[in-house]
Amino acid sequence: MHKKLLNLFIFILLHNFTLQSQSTTIGNGAFASNAFGPIYSTFNAGSASRFAYIYDAGDLGMLQHGDSISSIAFFKETIGPILGTGNMKIFIRPTRNSVFDTTATDWPTETSIAGTRMVYDKTPFTDIGVGNGMVTFVFDNAYVWDTTFGFNFQLMVEYVQDNAQNSNFLWRYDSPATQATYAANQTKYFIGTNRTVASDTLLFIDSRKPQIRINYPRYNIEIGTEALYSLGKIPAPLGNPDTVKVLLENNGKQNVTNRMAFLHSKGANNFTDTLLFSLNTSEKRLFSFPIRNVTQVGMDTLTVILAPDSLTYNDTIWNLREATSFTYSYRNLLQPPAPGGIGFNGSTGDFVAKFQSTQQKAINQIEVVFGFGPQPFKLGIWDANGRNGTPGNLIWESDTQTSVSGTFTLPVWPPVNISGSFFVGVRQVGTQNIAFGYQREDPVRNSTFFFAAPIG
Repeated sequence: MHKKLLNLFIFILLHNFTLQSQSTTIGNGAFASNAFGPIYSTFNAGSASRFAYIYDAGDLGMLQHGDSISSIAFFKETIGPILGTGNMKIFIRPTRNSVFDTTATDWPTETSIAGTRMVYDKTPFTDIGVGNGMVTFVFDNAYVWDTTFGFNFQLMVEYVQDNAQNSNFLWRYDSPATQATYAANQTKYFIGTNRTVASDTLLFIDSRKPQIRINYPRYNIEIGTEALYSLGKIPAPLGNPDTVKVLLENNGKQNVTNRMAFLHSKGANNFTDTLLFSLNTSEKRLFSFPIRNVTQVGMDTLTVILAPDSLTYNDTIWNLREATSFTYSYRNLLQPPAPGGIGFNGSTGDFVAKFQSTQQKAINQIEVVFGFGPQPFKLGIWDANGRNGTPGNLIWESDTQTSVSGTFTLPVWPPVNISGSFFVGVRQVGTQNIAFGYQREDPVRNSTFFFAAPIG
């Protein structure tokens, strides 16, 4: 089984800022494709691309003349490494143009216009990584935004790779339907395969552009809380450890070492934990607080507070967790399920989530949610004896069921005894999308949610 961006069995959280005082995110990332940049990476060997984009000044948020742009980020949807070798170049400049000419664009000319500077030139595979989520490309040197050249943001990205890939690498993008400021002729590009260099001539014209985040730190020390992860419901006191995780990002100009974060649990279970963290500038990472066994049934408010820095509005984040008598759930109690549902088209498949227990117990009921029905499925329980604690043997499977729109509850009889780590999930036994209910999470917690297609 393999990890997937969307948790399709137990609900999870997506937390996304559109505008921050030191960064601006443009677009909602409504779609995903490999065809609209920032790079063109495919099954085919020798992929090469050149993309040029114009983003309107009105979309740049609080970016001001004199700000130092230190990095940009794009949202990668695909999981897995890029194979082989390659190179990526990024150029930016302010521009007075709101669109490109409809005639062919010459790349060498476009990248040599006054105000243009190449800010990134290297093999990007380490930066791109293997996970999904926002991928940050840190500039070789910060670009000082100079509006004497114009107020719109022009971005140009060149990319070549020598090897075929295991899959097309998808990046989130928007069209005028989801980002009203996007207009025709704001994207010019060339994409090709079986070549070692991209064409100098950009012939293709479009309005679609990748979702982008522009980072322009103004403070030396500025750490932001991006997301807080925990179980939504946890059984107590039956030996059920939970680790609260917090996603932090360094939005400042300087690296930080041994900064403190505090976790406060208030309600049925009252305690305080701390952790020390270090982050390089523009780095985002998930940190775990110490494992805790909750003992009292009831609702808890979990609040993470960072040591004070230059900005305080993003130093605190909170969530709810309910300690129950018998129930596990990853569903974030503050968020509704995402609309629709997720499944496979043209294939069967499994979606599972991992749970832990320090005591033996018996599962006697499983509850899932579907966006619509009716489609055939089964529920399953797996041990964690696969490689590195991944799903192993199927230890229980239900009869074939039929999905319905909303909550589906199935008794497990006789109850299934489990202990240690185990997985529970849905098996899509048909070849039409099962519309499994979900909440989105960015990034996905490591070693927690998995999928396989076909069933296996």
